[in-house]
Amino acid sequence: GKRTKDFKVNIGETFTNNKRNLTIIDRKMLPDSKGKLRKMYNYSCHICNWQDGWIDEGHLLNGVGCSCCAKSIIIPHKNDLYTTNPELIKYFKNIEDTHKTTTCNKKKFLMVCPNCGNEQLYSTDKLANGGFSCKKCGDGISYGEKFLYSLLQSLKINFVTQLSHTTFKWCESYKYDFYIPYINTIVEVHGRQHYDDTSSEMYKYDIDNDIAKETLSKENGINNYIVIDCRKSELSYIKNSIIKSELLNVLGTCDKEINWLECDKFTSKSFIVEACEYKNNHPELSTSDIGKVFHMSRTTIQKYLQKGAMLGICIYDKEFEKKYRTKEARIKYYSHIA
Repeated sequence: GKRTKDFKVNIGETFTNNKRNLTIIDRKMLPDSKGKLRKMYNYSCHICNWQDGWIDEGHLLNGVGCSCCAKSIIIPHKNDLYTTNPELIKYFKNIEDTHKTTTCNKKKFLMVCPNCGNEQLYSTDKLANGGFSCKKCGDGISYGEKFLYSLLQSLKINFVTQLSHTTFKWCESYKYDFYIPYINTIVEVHGRQHYDDTSSEMYKYDIDNDIAKETLSKENGINNYIVIDCRKSELSYIKNSIIKSELLNVLGTCDKEINWLECDKFTSKSFIVEACEYKNNHPELSTSDIGKVFHMSRTTIQKYLQKGAMLGICIYDKEFEKKYRTKEARIKYYSHIA
């Protein structure tokens, strides 16, 4: 507890806990940013095998770990985005930028939407934790929701998205992410706001809301209420969350029957683009018909097609379809416009 100019940690000493596994390999008095000499330690990290890190004695004794593992500094070909998350490279306008950032970096880089080609500035931490949301064709649906959507669809399971009072009056003003009728099950996908920043008012609101939703559903006969932890938009993280949950057991399947890579690929798609392409290929179908294909409500599909028509990626006339409701009329009208 006394201040001393002597080093308090010996070379060869190891610091191990659930966040770090470091062995001290050198120590020196080095100047900080203000020129003041500080006791610094060079360490070897047994988690990432990096040996070029230096740490202040106070930080070392207070539990701070490896800078490379924490991604607080960028080490090309070690903890840069290009190395750790190659699946995200496709979003960057300049591939060189992927060597200049980590998934924790809040700095914005120029990125390109893989669906419509729109370019916009986007931070890598937001990309890694919430997926890419295009200002032009983005549907506002999270990585986790798309991942689960793809999983259920691949298993050929009938399900409903955004369950609300239009299906069951007991839902009141609440909406539930997924409802699987044949096993009377609700599945909720929880992003990072349900777990992080526990002191904030928004967190407390979300927790109270979550409890109220689950209680209401069980009071109205829902057999299973399953929550999937999707705080990280990463294939391995969400895969493990699904496996740890009761979902696969309730569905009567196992992880070996699921193409996890295909679920991950699906998350980069835009439901707006998908719905518009489907409408282009099936002009005779109404928004209700397309809604059944996508497990979505008629109004959601209508909203997607209206935005798509504005962007020029589909042909859709809301007023015409309200007035003429037959397949023949739609085929004739849209073939004439095309």
